[in-house]
Formats: sequence, structure tokens, C-alpha cells
Amino acid sequence: MRGQKQCDKCGTATGPRTKVCKNCGQAFHFNPVSKEKKSTKMIRNFPWRDLEEGDIIKTSGGPYFLSETGETLPMGCRGKHKVIGLDHKGILAWGLGTSNGFCHIYMGKDDEEKGSRFVKTKHRVHKLKQKKGV
Repeated sequence: MRGQKQCDKCGTATGPRTKVCKNCGQAFHFNPVSKEKKSTKMIRNFPWRDLEEGDIIKTSGGPYFLSETGETLPMGCRGKHKVIGLDHKGILAWGLGTSNGFCHIYMGKDDEEKGSRFVKTKHRVHKLKQKKGV
């Protein structure tokens, strides 16, 4: 039943965005939108060298290790970070929340180290900014 949900009370299949069951009138439960999603704007496609100390960013991707079975094991920094500076190959930052601790967010050229299965790829970075009026 992909793309549908089922009423807990009567079992009627409905569309995924339906708020009330058309058969019995039972209201469906929706998870509330987090306060952060309401108040934060995500900026994509910006030059990472324009980041300044104190900026909050969200990262994904980055370097990985390629196992003998072909599985990729991520080795980059993921999650939210607070920028403390920049260097010639990336961003220096402190992790926020579950990804706490210091990290270097690699933004250099893609490169595969010869003789190893370690692959350097740059991270995907999005800048988080408070929405105006919130």
C-alpha cells in the first residue's frame, strides 16, 4: 500500500495527506513541524570561503573508505556545525548536538589515494540562517 495510509479505526485506505478518514471521520495524527524548521532558512549553493566565524552550517557527504566488498564507509563530518575558521582545504568547526567535537570539513579537490581505498570528496554544505521576523 505505497502512497497510502490506513485508518486505525476502520481500516479504510486513504491518501497520504488526508487529515480525516472519509469513512468513519477518525482524525489522523501528524507530527508537528519542529520549531527549528519554522525559524531556519537553509541556504544552498554559496561559496564556502564566504563563511565567517559563528556561522551555523549543516554538512553531509565528504571523504569515505571503500571496503573490499564495495561498501562505502563514511569518514566525513555530518550534521550541524558552528564555524570557527577556514583553511586552504576546508572549514574548521565545532559540532553541535549529536555531532559535537572539533572537525575539519574537507572542501578540497576530489582525490583517491593511491594504494589505499580512501577516497577524498568534498562535503556538501548548507548554511543555516534565521528567518526574518521569527
